[in-house]
Amino acid sequence: MGLCKCPKKVVTTLFCYEHRVNVCQRCLATNHPQCVVQSYLEWLKDSDYDPTCKFCAKPFANKECLRLICLHLYHWDCLDEYCSTFPSTTAPAGYTCLHCDSSIFPPPNASSLIADYCREKLASVNWGRNGLGLPLLSQDGVDSADHEYKYKNPNMSELAPLLSPNSSSRSNTLILFEDDQIHSRGADSQIPRRVHPSLENALSMDADDDKYARRSAAQPLSWIKWLQRRVTSRRCTFTRVLVFLFCFIIISILFLTIDMTYIPE
Repeated sequence: MGLCKCPKKVVTTLFCYEHRVNVCQRCLATNHPQCVVQSYLEWLKDSDYDPTCKFCAKPFANKECLRLICLHLYHWDCLDEYCSTFPSTTAPAGYTCLHCDSSIFPPPNASSLIADYCREKLASVNWGRNGLGLPLLSQDGVDSADHEYKYKNPNMSELAPLLSPNSSSRSNTLILFEDDQIHSRGADSQIPRRVHPSLENALSMDADDDKYARRSAAQPLSWIKWLQRRVTSRRCTFTRVLVFLFCFIIISILFLTIDMTYIPE
């Protein structure tokens, strides 16, 4: 383990056999694409290396190379020609590295610059797309940028029928929504048409507004009426008490007068 010589000084376990320096994955992809690179521990065990392709025995510097997830390097043309001879029914595990017998295809959970570049390159050919579980290409000569886009967006193959201009469900009417206005433009119409909200909804909204407005205006009056009722009821009760007391006093006076009249002398 050591530090990469790049300005970021990334801690890495990768070691370039040719330049004898530690390299990070970013520098490996940009500055050492055709160098023999393995872990630093492997270099300590055996510093000998072979800078030639396992298939054609020619130096890596002569052609474009592909580095697998196991860090072993091959000429891309040689690897493509070799794997193209496999039957289309070959499982992904059947495509193995000639050096270490590990799978050519990166694991689905592998997330690194090396794995991403390897997937991108393998997605440019049908046998690679078959191993990655991607839909096959109609021909191998499709633009590589298109491959990259399709690989990074695998769901586009499922959405293609929906976006196809020849789809049977295609409609010749375009509806544009802008704020609260609706414009409809069809094959026979040229002038946008504004559709207003339904009268029923408008009336219901106005009715609700009026309802709350009437309630808020009548609310003080209801309180006044309630207070008047309370005061009136109290006055009635007080009047009844006074009448009862007056009657009681009159009756008491009458009884006393009668008693005083019939007292013997």
